[in-house]
Amino acid sequence: ADVMDFAIADHKFIYVMHYLVPKKQNPLILKSQSFKNTNLVQLKKDIEDFPWWCCSTFEDINDTTWAWDHSFKNIVNSHAPFREVKIKQSSLPWVNRDIRKEMNSRFKLLKSYKGSQCSSHLWNKYRESRNRVTYLLRKAEFESEHWRNKFSESRNSKEFWKTVRDCTNKAKKSPLIRTLRDNNNNIEISDDVDKADFINSYFTSIREDLSQKHSIPDDFEMLNHIYRISPTIQSTEINISQVVKDLENVKAKKASGPDGISSRALSLIKSSAANGLFTVFHKSSCLHQFPDIWKQAKITPIHKKGSFSEVSN
Repeated sequence: ADVMDFAIADHKFIYVMHYLVPKKQNPLILKSQSFKNTNLVQLKKDIEDFPWWCCSTFEDINDTTWAWDHSFKNIVNSHAPFREVKIKQSSLPWVNRDIRKEMNSRFKLLKSYKGSQCSSHLWNKYRESRNRVTYLLRKAEFESEHWRNKFSESRNSKEFWKTVRDCTNKAKKSPLIRTLRDNNNNIEISDDVDKADFINSYFTSIREDLSQKHSIPDDFEMLNHIYRISPTIQSTEINISQVVKDLENVKAKKASGPDGISSRALSLIKSSAANGLFTVFHKSSCLHQFPDIWKQAKITPIHKKGSFSEVSN
């Protein structure tokens, strides 16, 4: 910062030079499972030949579910093992789809070169891909010119500092659930596990309050829609054909639950997994018990209105 004396006046020109240094972000490392090169015929055969009846020898439904879960995952993972992939948290604005695709090709060629004995041919292909990436990056918009245009398009101070945060990768990311306040004990809850327990205890406790606010109508017995909103089971009869029919309609792009069973795997195996699942379903129906692991779910609370510290909001 300095003062520039460019005229005979009491008012001086004050300027500030701010050096923008981008903050490097570490990539996310996730596990991915691909069925691209999987022999589906052999995978289905291994699933069908496995003695799923041994899972029903356990008396506890949780042990039966664990035996099926453990055996099913071992067979699937042996045909389609997991691999670690790196995902960038933020990509450069001028890196388009073509450049990113060429970067992935370059990385695969380098990986193949390191694990192969015939290295001269792969090394030449890697160099060609590397040069193409360099050419595309130089052909794309330069970093300084990109941010210069962004700053020139800023119409007020709010947009200016937003561009500064984007340029330096220092954008403030607020947590999904902010600090909650327990008015009964007069304490603030900041730990993620404590937040989950506090939200769970709140929603399990408001059931009685809701039942007191809403009185039972006179024509309660005539309300047929009550069967759609209450946990009422008319029949617990399960047959293998019903399981096969449901497996044929599994959507591959659905996310997996806490048990880690991939919907992609079930959509590919389809009816071959019916015998194993029917063993668990039949055991659960006979014992009138539901597996504990299937009671778990991934729930994302959404803020509606009001203060973020109030659990009711």
